[in-house]
Amino acid sequence: MSPASNREAKLTAGHRGCPRRGIPYDSTVAEISPDAALDAVLQAVAARDLGMILEGLSFLHGPTVVGSEEGESAHGREAVEAFFARICSLPAGFRFAFPQRRWTVRGDVAWLVADGTVIEPGKAAALPYRLTAVLVGEGAAWRLSLWSGAEPLRARPA
Repeated sequence: MSPASNREAKLTAGHRGCPRRGIPYDSTVAEISPDAALDAVLQAVAARDLGMILEGLSFLHGPTVVGSEEGESAHGREAVEAFFARICSLPAGFRFAFPQRRWTVRGDVAWLVADGTVIEPGKAAALPYRLTAVLVGEGAAWRLSLWSGAEPLRARPA
């Protein structure tokens, strides 16, 4: 399957579950899964595509982004747009991978805790990254309402 058709398949996945993860949910408002919606935002962040990032956000529910670094916090349309505009102006994109995702979906709200990695712009090594996110069903789409990122510290020896 070509990358374009693979992306299209993910974006049009049935609304009865997250096919990639085999996770059922009961929303009848979405034509794509929250998992696919998150992947679309992650791909847009990696590509530094501000338009596609904003397309994946919920502006009906006051989006909030809390990054993993001190001072990385934005709430509301203007602040979140400015946050991602700054991210998109960097010489390279952030590349996230979340192989471990735990979804819970209730009606039009989905929340996620995911453990994975991030490769920061200009760096080669992947760092541990944890994402807590909330997506909401809006019409025929899932949109990101909360992104809260953390770089977990390694456990200290006792």
